[in-house]
Amino acid sequence: MAHPSTGRVRGPRLVALLALSLVAAAPGTTLGYWVGDQDVDGVLDDADQCPGTPALDLIYKSGDLVNPPGCSVCPCGAPWPSHDAYVSCVTAEADRRYLAGTLSSDQRTAVLLHAQNSTCGNPTVIRCCTWKSTKPGLGSCTVMAPTNCVARRLRVKRAANWGSGFCYYNPCNG
Repeated sequence: MAHPSTGRVRGPRLVALLALSLVAAAPGTTLGYWVGDQDVDGVLDDADQCPGTPALDLIYKSGDLVNPPGCSVCPCGAPWPSHDAYVSCVTAEADRRYLAGTLSSDQRTAVLLHAQNSTCGNPTVIRCCTWKSTKPGLGSCTVMAPTNCVARRLRVKRAANWGSGFCYYNPCNG
């Protein structure tokens, strides 16, 4: 509701309106993102044959009759011959969706960065989380060889091997 004297929307109402406008503007956004879609992939849990897909994975939608809905088009855990092969798969699918108008330029960029900042297709690297302080807080995630994930070598207070996965959305909180 607008403020009576200025006509401007204020406080929590402004935040709610901004959030709703961003969601409404996002292609492919459905109510399933909040209700009945625990992994937030756009496929409702009742139809999702791959619950728990990582954020930013390009997934098969329920309208696809050949592939299981909710499953990754380019799953990180597949036996990729290399990291480049994994990134190439993601790039080809992101480009296809971008040209079809179902993926925006910003979404395409985020998906590609997500793929590039991962261990997918490279079993010789892990996600290394590092913290400059011993206090809980935001850490930093880097893909590297497990032998290099050592606090003293990295000149940080703490370092931890977080295994395979993605660093695009920083998993090193706490």
